[in-house]
Amino acid sequence: MLKPAAFQDASVREVLERAATVAGMPLALHYVEGAQEGPKILGWRQCAVCAQVAGLPGGRQACRASRSTASRMAVEQERPVPFVCHMGLACVSVPAVAGQGYVLTFGPFAPKGQAASLAHETALGLRQFQEETDAPIAAVLDDLHETPLESVRALAEWTVSALAGVLAERGTPETLDEPSATPMPAPVRARQPRPVATGPSQGLAIAVAGGDLAALRMALQREMEQAGTRPTLRRAALLRCVSGVYEVLLQSGLVRNDTSTAFGEMTAALEGLEEEHRQLTSVIQFFKGLRRREVEQIGVLEGLEQLNGLITARFPEGITLNEAAAQIGETPSAITHRLQRKFGLSYTGYVAFRRIEMAKRLLLETTLTASEVGARVGIQDQSNFGKLFKKVEGMTPQQFRQNHRKGRAT
Repeated sequence: MLKPAAFQDASVREVLERAATVAGMPLALHYVEGAQEGPKILGWRQCAVCAQVAGLPGGRQACRASRSTASRMAVEQERPVPFVCHMGLACVSVPAVAGQGYVLTFGPFAPKGQAASLAHETALGLRQFQEETDAPIAAVLDDLHETPLESVRALAEWTVSALAGVLAERGTPETLDEPSATPMPAPVRARQPRPVATGPSQGLAIAVAGGDLAALRMALQREMEQAGTRPTLRRAALLRCVSGVYEVLLQSGLVRNDTSTAFGEMTAALEGLEEEHRQLTSVIQFFKGLRRREVEQIGVLEGLEQLNGLITARFPEGITLNEAAAQIGETPSAITHRLQRKFGLSYTGYVAFRRIEMAKRLLLETTLTASEVGARVGIQDQSNFGKLFKKVEGMTPQQFRQNHRKGRAT
């Protein structure tokens, strides 16, 4: 196993520094194992927007979450994997050394021709960390490098090739394992993660697990509408949303690691589909097939579809755990154990996510007030509804309605 100290070698650092200089964008090296990412081993440059986000509560964690799916796919498939971060900016992850867990991430950067369109997306990303921002968004984006995606992908491949040559010249992995004068963080060890019980991706993953693929389609359409009119930005928004949902399903154990290749093939195929309805159909068919396979082969989703139906039918008055268990034919403890193990949620927390998912539909498809929407989904107190909605979505019901209706009008 190649140790972090190997990357402190002068020849190795020279290759990485040259790559960062040529790229004109941030470059970072992390160790990734399973769904876990260790501390940054090396890094060059930092753009202004990354520095701003890193200084906000939860900012660093959001950046790490953005990289997780792409990093794992890069390691498993041994190829560069482009992705869009939580701020709507482009990045590319690539395995630094074949067969190891080290990942290089280039970016963020602005894909050629899109720099002027990113201010709105970045402002939306910042909004998840603070109620309102007075930050000069255009100025924050001034130092983003604008370059074609294919150029970054090609540079990533060159960097890996150059690294392989330098490491081969230095000797065997045993030689490279010698301690470095500079202390390096040890690679993290794999542990079974439990998904964080907040965020739109978590709610959509719950909907998919329970068979509500219509909720996923509507959410994907909302994200694309919010991204504006440019096809590239709309496709990027689609990929970001899809990746978030898949990541939660993967971390929850609702789908298995060996599905990542199929997921990568599906997302890559989206680039060749120009019509948006075909893109959406491709995504929905993927998740439908994924869900069918998991149900038929390992049965991890057994009971969730029926539970979702009961909860939805009883939104206004609510249904207790004991009532739901009796109708499904299971014990209350079996249901709570499944929800805790798969989603890190209590029964009450699970119901809350289902309520917010329905509330989002009503906010966009009706003219009901926020308090009326809350009552429709079983939350009579407007203050409690607003707090729960913001906890899940990162914004108030009014902001959600305003933002997404603006997106439809663009």
